[in-house]
Amino acid sequence: MSSPPPTPPAPPPQHAAFTTWARTAGVTTHSIVPTLIPGAGLGITSTTPIPSGTVIAFCPRSLLLNISTVPLFSPTLPPFPPGTRTHAILAAAIALSHADPKNPWAAWIPTFPSREDLRGLPLFWDKARRARLPASARRLLSAMEKRMEADEAAVRAVCGVGVGREVYQWAWAVVNTRTLFYPGAGGKREDKLTLCPFVDYFNHTSRAGACSAVYGPRGYTVTTTRDVAAGEELCVTYGPHSGDFLLVEYGFVPEENEADALLLDPWLERLQGVNEVRERLELEGYWGNWVLDGRGWCYRTEVAIRLVVGDEGRWYAFLGGDEGGAVEAARVKGVLRGVLKGVLEEADEVEAMGAEEEDVDAEIEETIRRRWRQIRRIVGEVLEKT
Repeated sequence: MSSPPPTPPAPPPQHAAFTTWARTAGVTTHSIVPTLIPGAGLGITSTTPIPSGTVIAFCPRSLLLNISTVPLFSPTLPPFPPGTRTHAILAAAIALSHADPKNPWAAWIPTFPSREDLRGLPLFWDKARRARLPASARRLLSAMEKRMEADEAAVRAVCGVGVGREVYQWAWAVVNTRTLFYPGAGGKREDKLTLCPFVDYFNHTSRAGACSAVYGPRGYTVTTTRDVAAGEELCVTYGPHSGDFLLVEYGFVPEENEADALLLDPWLERLQGVNEVRERLELEGYWGNWVLDGRGWCYRTEVAIRLVVGDEGRWYAFLGGDEGGAVEAARVKGVLRGVLKGVLEEADEVEAMGAEEEDVDAEIEETIRRRWRQIRRIVGEVLEKT
């Protein structure tokens, strides 16, 4: 006779209060419970064995926080001009109304991560820690910071000093880490965002067998796609993202990531001769987004380096499929070997640098080192084949 699974650590009391409220408001769950997951914060675990195809969570449409329900969440929020990003508006609503006891979602808001909980986001790191990130991650972080600053400026133009900088940046990060895409909204895909009570407890996995989270006319439904044992963590997938993306956007680097890859742009842009052909690559749509994974480098990378090492006529013949370019292929391999060795040298430098902060955060340090280990693995696998 098998012994029962160990009792999972109880989450803080605000989560129990939220769960009670959520059920009275229409959220339904089956054999799952919010749980403190070591190294991952809160997540969802099963309390009994669950067969594949079981609906384990449902959140009604009426509880979603998105552009349609913002007026209910934050009645005092002023109207925004057309073109304002949904991310900016949702963050403004949370910043302005998160402490309002009359807020219809008041029981849910205390479950949002605090600024301390979000310390794993590079967005809130100091310069010394940021400098130890891979150049590929720093590039994503720079773009993210520009989005946040633009959103904050747009909100300040409407709300003035009514929304403080620190609380707005916290709210912006909450939206960034907890939203789902909402097919019911119009406009660009990046503006189809919604926060979803209870469903936001599910952590990410890239492994096969993740639960499916699907939006329908009534709301969001989470369903198992395989048999689940009692006491097992249940996850959804945030999408096929690289470790750099997951680190910058969500503040974590999973041990295993079947979708992991390395953006080579920061290193290839330093390559001698690449700027001389940039205009041609941009014209033909091959500038940037050069990706490496354990299988090798992408076609875009091959195309870009071929133009650097070969002549334009043979390059166009290659694009048209009329020229295999064996000579250029050997040169491409030689160039890439040099680039990838440079990536490994950068990893060595970061490891030798170590943490210089007095208040070293062991969890953040491990996150940085883990990401560099993953990059070493990707690069090493390709070098072995090249």
